[in-house]
Amino acid sequence: MLHEQLRAKTQLYHENIEKKLDLMNPTLRLDRYRALIERLFGYYNPFEDILAQCLIGKCPELDFESRRKLQALKQDLTFLGLNDSQIASLPRCQKLPEPANAEEALACLYVIEGATLGGQFLAKHFRAHLQLEANRGCAFFSGYREMTGPRWRQFLHTLNSVSPTEESLGRLTAISIQTFVSLENWCCPKVL
Repeated sequence: MLHEQLRAKTQLYHENIEKKLDLMNPTLRLDRYRALIERLFGYYNPFEDILAQCLIGKCPELDFESRRKLQALKQDLTFLGLNDSQIASLPRCQKLPEPANAEEALACLYVIEGATLGGQFLAKHFRAHLQLEANRGCAFFSGYREMTGPRWRQFLHTLNSVSPTEESLGRLTAISIQTFVSLENWCCPKVL
């Protein structure tokens, strides 16, 4: 199955970003959390549009529009004290993967949807350590709430319907890795 191949090939990149972000650290403060949400907004804002160009109309069963996270990030930023003008002026990531087709966009989305699944554990941590809730600063990490598991399985079904050749598997793996690397480079600057 494609998701198992991508998981095996990207595991080190996944572990690396988790280690660098260190979000389960009990000393994480609200100002660092807010800085991360700002960075995530700057990443998801352009990247979701890139993915939409490849996926909308080509994978209708996925319902990509309902998987966008930008509105949740805006909700979190508003709760954390930013106004619309401040949100609009946040920097945007310029070095993003550029999928050439729906299959490559799905390989990118593997990283994004996997982060949504993992966000469930982080949301519990942020609830306990930062007193954040899904509707109070933690909408992004709360994902699809009780539907996160079923929506992950739905995504895997779509992803696993791709039957890559050896050559295309190499491209799918490479763009998944690019997604991890670009996300890490954007979200883990020295100042965060």
